[in-house]
Amino acid sequence: MKNKKLPGGSFFSGKKVTVMGLGLFSGGVETVKYLARCGAEITITDLKDEVTLAPSLEQIANLPARIVLGRHEFDDFTNCDTVVVSPAVPDNS
Repeated sequence: MKNKKLPGGSFFSGKKVTVMGLGLFSGGVETVKYLARCGAEITITDLKDEVTLAPSLEQIANLPARIVLGRHEFDDFTNCDTVVVSPAVPDNS
């Protein structure tokens, strides 16, 4: 079976993408997995800590991503091509 081309795959290939809000539900995890398959350079940022996010972090442990927890860094949002914001992230974040 031939590999299917991923929707948006060519768009995200080689792009710097910040994922804001890994969270505890599958949305952030699945977003990171998709971006990794597309070849994006991923930064994940979440205000929660490593202990709280452990179940989600386990699911992406083998994926190439920079992970920033417990804070948001300004440069992660200005030095990227795209920001993907979880719907659960409050508007004031």
